[in-house]
Amino acid sequence: MNVEPKLHPVWVIEPPKEPGPDAARRLVQDMLDCGVRVARLPMKKAPPLPWLWDDLCTALEERRIPCFLDFGDVSTQAGLTDGDVNGIRDIALAHPGLPLVLSNIFARRPGR
Repeated sequence: MNVEPKLHPVWVIEPPKEPGPDAARRLVQDMLDCGVRVARLPMKKAPPLPWLWDDLCTALEERRIPCFLDFGDVSTQAGLTDGDVNGIRDIALAHPGLPLVLSNIFARRPGR
């Protein structure tokens, strides 16, 4: 599929229900075959636990697919818990070649 080079089609994806790396690699290949070049990972639906995301992150990292780590709920704003931050850290350290972007993060300024 031909996609305008300035556009970056995005799929929202979760870890495949089928365990193991093969299902994750198939999902990533399906994305690429459809011209999708960016993934949005819903961190509130499937929390940032390294064991849960490892197969998918490995498959995305192999293809250097940029990933938005989306912490939004129904609204477009969300906060991070300490557990979320620790999970992100662990995922980032385990997948140093995977481009990650935090998405839908709402930070409150002190005193507001």
